[in-house]
Amino acid sequence: MKLPKITIYTTRNCPFSKRLRGFLYDHAIPHEEIDIGKDKLSVDMFFAKTGRVSTPVIVVEHRGRSLLLKGWNQESETILRLLI
Repeated sequence: MKLPKITIYTTRNCPFSKRLRGFLYDHAIPHEEIDIGKDKLSVDMFFAKTGRVSTPVIVVEHRGRSLLLKGWNQESETILRLLI
């Protein structure tokens, strides 16, 4: 079974972003991380894609569908566990 493509939008000092990164690394889940705090273009792309100004945001692409998870909480953790 093909694993979903996971992209996470984070900022360096966000405690929820840190917890999300820890979860992904602890479970060896492949992902791409985009730190939106690095440059204005990243922030603009992030806002255009998510409509949010807070992190983290998780984008899961699988089987031609895209799922946007806003924030790192019990619900988003449960969804990721079901997808992997």
